[in-house]
Amino acid sequence: MPHEPARMRTSYSSDFLYTLTTDELRMDGFRRAMATHRAKRVLEIGCGPWAPLVKLSLEASAEHVTAVEASPAHAQMARKQVAHYGDRVQILSGRSMSLPTELLAEQEPELLVAELLGYTASKEGAPAILADVQHRLGPLPTVPKRASSYLAPVQTLEVGLYDSRNFPEDLHLAEGQLWEDYDFECGILA
Repeated sequence: MPHEPARMRTSYSSDFLYTLTTDELRMDGFRRAMATHRAKRVLEIGCGPWAPLVKLSLEASAEHVTAVEASPAHAQMARKQVAHYGDRVQILSGRSMSLPTELLAEQEPELLVAELLGYTASKEGAPAILADVQHRLGPLPTVPKRASSYLAPVQTLEVGLYDSRNFPEDLHLAEGQLWEDYDFECGILA
């Protein structure tokens, strides 16, 4: 895992993104979902520098994966990560919404995969990005199929700064409430 100086880190730093690839529960969920589709041609949006969903797609059954990465530096790292797959993988650098439709559709994808979910379902723009791809390429099965965010409101706190050492023990959490819910398959019927 690379180390980036703290002053350079963002939530999209390569060392942070590496931790997502080591989340066994998350990766196993993607693995199982992709295996059910048995797609031969996959389009991934947001492959990051480690390209874990590219690798999982190829393990599942894909013969070709086209992956898009907005960060030029991360796209370059991803190319190195998947170079041993040869022409079975194409990494495109740029934002999917800015790339020509013909480029995204070139391999005639059968499945759309993305790991664009941040702290909430819409944090990284997944609903708009995936809707754009679905609109331009036609309906595609998508992994993940949907995402939801829940919030648990808390009682109003007295003004002050709190951290885990001095957080009020008697704080009452409310029942979790649905805040946002997205179906990324745009009306595809099962």
